[in-house]
Amino acid sequence: MKFLPSRARCLALPTICLALTACGGSDGGSSGSESQTTIEDWRDYCIATFTEEYPVFDVFGDVAFTAHVGDEFLLGSFDADRTEIIYLAKTGPDVFEIDEETLPFTSNCTAGATSRHYAVFSDVTVYAEEELSTPLCELAAGRVLPLEPNGAGYGITGSNAGSGIVYEVILNAFSAECGAADRGYVDVPRTTLWGSSTALVPFQVIVGPS
Repeated sequence: MKFLPSRARCLALPTICLALTACGGSDGGSSGSESQTTIEDWRDYCIATFTEEYPVFDVFGDVAFTAHVGDEFLLGSFDADRTEIIYLAKTGPDVFEIDEETLPFTSNCTAGATSRHYAVFSDVTVYAEEELSTPLCELAAGRVLPLEPNGAGYGITGSNAGSGIVYEVILNAFSAECGAADRGYVDVPRTTLWGSSTALVPFQVIVGPS
C-alpha cells in the first residue's frame, strides 16, 4: 500500500482523480453522499478571500475553474513555500495549489504562522479491514483535531464497495476515537465532475491561526 501524503491527496492517481472540482454552484453533477459542511463551518480556521479573478489549474495543467473576487476557500496549507486552497465540492473536499509569489487573495491568517489540524468533511464510517466488515468508529462532518506529527493521508486499495471505492486512511489524531487503530478503511463514493470520474476522500489537513 502506497500512502499519499495529505498534501499529495490523490494527485498520484490520475485514473481515479481525473477531474478536479470548481468553485461556485454547479460542479458538473454528482452521485453518492453529499458534503455536509460549508465555508461557514470553518470560520475559526484560515480562509482565503480572493481579490482578483484567478484561474486555478488542476494537476494536468488545465484551468479547472476561475476564482472570482470575493470567493472564499478554506486553506489546506499557508506557508512561504506552499499554499493550498480547499474547495468544498458537493461530494467532499478538493485541494488546489496556488503557486504565486504574490498571492491573489487576503486571509485572516498570516503565512507561516499557522497551526495544522486534521478535518472530516462528510459523515463517515471507518472500518477495521478493507472488506468493510467491522466498524471502528463513526466520525461526523466538521470534526477537527490538532494534527499529530505521525503522518496523515490516504491511499487507494483497489477494492470496490458497491458504487464506491475503498481507501485506506491514516487516522492520526482520530485514532483514539477509532479503537486506537492507526489506520482504517473508508468507502468513498464515486462522483462525476466536469464529465470525468473521481472520488473525494473526506479527510484533509487544514490550517488555523497559530
